[in-house]
Amino acid sequence: MPSSLDQQLGDMVWSITTGLHAAYNLVQVFEAISKEAPEPASSAAKLFLDEINHGADESTALNRMRQVFPSPYIDRLVNAILDFQKAGVNLGDALEPLSEEFISACGTDPAFYEFIRAEAGQLGASVPERAKLRE
Repeated sequence: MPSSLDQQLGDMVWSITTGLHAAYNLVQVFEAISKEAPEPASSAAKLFLDEINHGADESTALNRMRQVFPSPYIDRLVNAILDFQKAGVNLGDALEPLSEEFISACGTDPAFYEFIRAEAGQLGASVPERAKLRE
């Protein structure tokens, strides 16, 4: 059974890719997630930022997140970020497929949708169908 964080990872990856496409860097994207996303995604982002603020590089901070929130999906996300950064590819484009992959495997958490709608509004992005308000 997927953890609460696993259920938020697809939307968290959507948020990461949307922020990266809007020219924010990975640290800035994690700052937004830490402040506005629901738990436990917020805590995972805060942990990453705490590591960065204490002098760690992104690789170390991501690996710390992997240790504290053990999951094959977190492993996949961290490995993808590190591999794509090392290869020098556009991280936003490269991570996009993981969003749907994680949602298919773990489901989604409607608690994340308010953050998605707010982020999309701020960045001029399209809101995914799953996060649109239903009337």
